Amino acid sequence: MYLLLASCLFFIAIHVGISGTDVRGQMIERLGKTRYLVLFSLLSAVGLFWLVTSYISAPVFQIWPKWQILGIIAKLLMLPAVIFFVLAFASPNPTAVGGAKILAAKPAAMGIFKITRHPFLWSLVIWAIAHIIANGDLAGIIFFGGLAGLALFGSRLIDRRRAAADPEAWAVFAAQSAWLPFQAMRDGRVRFSDVVGEIGFVRITFAVAVYSLIYFLLHQWIAGVALF
Repeated sequence: MYLLLASCLFFIAIHVGISGTDVRGQMIERLGKTRYLVLFSLLSAVGLFWLVTSYISAPVFQIWPKWQILGIIAKLLMLPAVIFFVLAFASPNPTAVGGAKILAAKPAAMGIFKITRHPFLWSLVIWAIAHIIANGDLAGIIFFGGLAGLALFGSRLIDRRRAAADPEAWAVFAAQSAWLPFQAMRDGRVRFSDVVGEIGFVRITFAVAVYSLIYFLLHQWIAGVALF
């Protein structure tokens, strides 16, 4: 369990301590942006590998029983998680690396990005919560909880950077979307019919198909646990 804690702290420290502070800017000045991105990607890959292997080998300390109802809740949560994940990569992403041109477009927010500015990171958060609920063990809380917390921190950090880099374009984009999923709809800034129309039937169908593939086949192949 100590290795899992250490690997989790290391992975978080890379992103919070480097990417989330002035260290990032200092490293870019010294190394150049391309070299910095390569180095940061390598550190992240090493950290993620250590984190995953530590989680796999961690002992099981059950915090609450694996009740059937919790498994059902987790499966239901995974549907929006997969939909958010698929749609995040099926549309131009203004918050991704190199998304400045998309951010400057009018309108910048389209489809899933009117639901939330960070569909990929929110998919990670929902995925993590679903697995914490279903597993109910200490290692899972550390592993999935750490990733969820980092995703939430990362989304806020991206917002601050984009707002600082191009305040005018960001103000337009932020008015069309929200950090919290569906908040723009609740505020009346976005209409549900417009979002569904921009996402399109094909993308939604494909996302549900991916969820079905994970449910009936891939989860057992990857995690060794059948879901049906």
